[in-house]
Amino acid sequence: MLAVRSIAVAVAALASALVLASPASAIVGGRTATAQDNPSQVALVLKGERLPQNPPFCGGTLVAPTVVVTAMHCLEVFGDSGPFRGNHTGKVEVIGGAISLADPGMQRVRVARLVKHPGYRRGRNLHDILVVHLAVPLRIPPMALASPQDTALEAAGSTVSVTGWGLRGASASSGQPRTMKFADVRLRSGASCRRVWGPDIDPTAQLCAGVASGRPDTCQGDSGGGLWSGRFPQQRLLGVVSF
Repeated sequence: MLAVRSIAVAVAALASALVLASPASAIVGGRTATAQDNPSQVALVLKGERLPQNPPFCGGTLVAPTVVVTAMHCLEVFGDSGPFRGNHTGKVEVIGGAISLADPGMQRVRVARLVKHPGYRRGRNLHDILVVHLAVPLRIPPMALASPQDTALEAAGSTVSVTGWGLRGASASSGQPRTMKFADVRLRSGASCRRVWGPDIDPTAQLCAGVASGRPDTCQGDSGGGLWSGRFPQQRLLGVVSF
């Protein structure tokens, strides 16, 4: 799995730009998540689509009551030609407060604005970050962003965590679970990441996590979800699941 790093810097930069200016991967392996594993997890769904018949196309993390961080490539669901043309704000809804996709207590809210990272590079998935501003607050706890002083949390060999409703295997026939999955994975060094993914990987902007066997790991539908360190309520968001 590869994730975008330096989330705090990216979110701060996008928020500032907004003020001044006025699609990856279910958990393969792992276990069923509990309500305390990642209460900040959200699901991105197409407007009007019903759950669980139509599963989420991406995940995300609530970082403030009306702010979600997800992956820029999640907008590929709209099939744009070129660098994501068009305004898709009214086509996306965000669901929070659900472990099961059939949970009657989930909250579904409209999107007010999508803020795309200006440095996103589609071919390499660099800066694969999308900030989603919600029309109303979600009633779930936001996850704290890792700060520049938290670099020790990104050390190779460190245990980090992921959650999501993505595919349970590499084949589409594996299906997506109705209940969120959770997995712990280990961060890999930048050199190890480059050996696997090639020279286009930028260790200053991307993090690698996983094991050689490929289980547990993220899969199709987990994109945009968080990669974090620690246990609730001391979690720190390190990255966004990219590919």
